[in-house]
Amino acid sequence: SLMVQADSDVLLVDEVLAVGDTRFQRKCWNVFGELRGKRTIVFVTHDMMAVERFCHRAMLIDQGRVQEIGNPGRVAASYVNMNAPRDRDGLDGGEGFKAVWVENARGERPYTLRHGEEISFNAIVEVARPIDRPRFSFQFRNSAGAWVVAFPYMPAAPERERLEAGESVELRATLRNPFAGGQYSVDATLISAGREDDLLASIQDALTFVVEGPGPVGGVVPLQEGIAHEASPRKEVAR
Repeated sequence: SLMVQADSDVLLVDEVLAVGDTRFQRKCWNVFGELRGKRTIVFVTHDMMAVERFCHRAMLIDQGRVQEIGNPGRVAASYVNMNAPRDRDGLDGGEGFKAVWVENARGERPYTLRHGEEISFNAIVEVARPIDRPRFSFQFRNSAGAWVVAFPYMPAAPERERLEAGESVELRATLRNPFAGGQYSVDATLISAGREDDLLASIQDALTFVVEGPGPVGGVVPLQEGIAHEASPRKEVAR
């Protein structure tokens, strides 16, 4: 409210869109959008989606030094690459997931992916006991922590329906990148479909990646199948 009432040609706004509940944040986004173009606003934030949505130019500062100035999308990509985890393969020991990573079609493991390019989500699983009908899946959340999509459970045993004790397998799910621009985290799960969907292993936030958008407008993933629709005259109901 103070930001809106301030009678100044230049506003310095520091993480104002990251506070409050969802309703308050939505109100802040609307007001911020109205101010855009009417005043000069210096917007300080770690939210790269907000940078790409509202800013005309962006500056990346690290350790008090200016690293880059220019297009918001390019600067946002530099920011997320700078803050990418250095080792995303080594996971805790024991039975279950030993590594989770994402690849592009060239076999590279980038932190930033492009909407529409071919990508694959991969995992290495080790089991300590025999498992009948093993199935694996990846689940995805956006930067706000909301669930976006979950892959269907897929067979995790090569050419058969069983993993033996001590066996290690590499799992892969390949698709055209359907995600809109933004940051996402990945959970991975392993179940036994032969034991009433018994959950055998699960790891949260196994991987974080960023998509260069914007991709689909108004959503986070496009519908892959056609949608049947119809419009017909409404019949009057006899009374």
